[in-house]
Amino acid sequence: MVVLINTSDVLDGKFLNRERVPNKDLKGQFKKTFKRDDILYSEIRPANKRFAYVDFDAIEYIASTKLMVLRAKPNVNPLFLYHILKSEDTLEKLQMLAESRSGTFPQITYSEMANVSVLLPDRATQDKVVAILSSLDDKIENNNRINRNLEAQAQAQALFKSWFVDFEPFGGTMPEDWKFDDISNIPHVLETGRRPKGGAVESGVPSIGAEHIKGMGTYDFSKTKYITEDYARSMKSGKINGYELLIYKDGGKPGYFIPNFTIYGEGYPFEECYINEHVLKLDFPSKAYNIFCYFYFQTPEVMNYLNAQGGKAAIPGINKSDIDNINILTPDNNTVVEFGEIVLPYFTSILQNLAENKRLATLRDTLLPKLMKGEIEV
Repeated sequence: MVVLINTSDVLDGKFLNRERVPNKDLKGQFKKTFKRDDILYSEIRPANKRFAYVDFDAIEYIASTKLMVLRAKPNVNPLFLYHILKSEDTLEKLQMLAESRSGTFPQITYSEMANVSVLLPDRATQDKVVAILSSLDDKIENNNRINRNLEAQAQAQALFKSWFVDFEPFGGTMPEDWKFDDISNIPHVLETGRRPKGGAVESGVPSIGAEHIKGMGTYDFSKTKYITEDYARSMKSGKINGYELLIYKDGGKPGYFIPNFTIYGEGYPFEECYINEHVLKLDFPSKAYNIFCYFYFQTPEVMNYLNAQGGKAAIPGINKSDIDNINILTPDNNTVVEFGEIVLPYFTSILQNLAENKRLATLRDTLLPKLMKGEIEV
């Protein structure tokens, strides 16, 4: 029984789909085996961070043809090699090499990888550097583990489903005194942002597009676009202050629209950022009610409605009227208030951990070249 690992199964150091159903027919078709302490590294678009460190015994696993299997020599700590390969410096070098080749995809070869020049201190120094950087990675992973548990409390406990879908605390029937109204009749702010006619710039203030509206706690920093500070100051709408419900507004194939949502805040993903014209921002006076809406919008009734509305246009998408016409439990329902009071601290902890992870990752990536060059003593 053999499991094939593809480039899509690894991302920024982690395995995403390691537990897929094994396929016994793969044996003999691929010869790229790997083992504990190896590094899997995609040949395609290095900047996409499709790589992972193998921290398990990979007896029944093989790598696809587009994944390099890299193994440290005896004088090199494998984790030190891994930190070098995932550093921004190395990624930038490899991406430039990949883009210099002709072809459909920016791609690197084993020989190009082998010829990348890096500083290599003695093994004792490597081990000390790894200890420092790994402690930061451990803290990041611990925050991720906490976040998974916190999300489980809000979702896996099925609190929302229990109260607002199955009505379990109310004998399985919706209480008669619950009050509903259209969003248009509830005080709120509903707006989009914009980007300048010339498009995004290389640096400045982050501009959040539809590609980043992928669910709570998800953000791909490699795809961040920017607007100038002057342009940001000129914007009358679209600033993310924190805890607003952000809604995927438009994009995709004709006749096909999948709604998606997220909530940012506590400095994650940025202390200051704005949405562009492809994102809707829905903000009520209460953070807790915003979070209630995050769950409510994912109920089948709302998802089906938005899917139908969004699929009508030649360019799939929804507008402000589609959101304003959603009928929802009002924020003065006691059950809604109670739900918000329970779940709001979970979201705050999740966002704070994500913001800390970003700071730790920046610290880790800043320390590596300084430690290697001797600018900071281990």
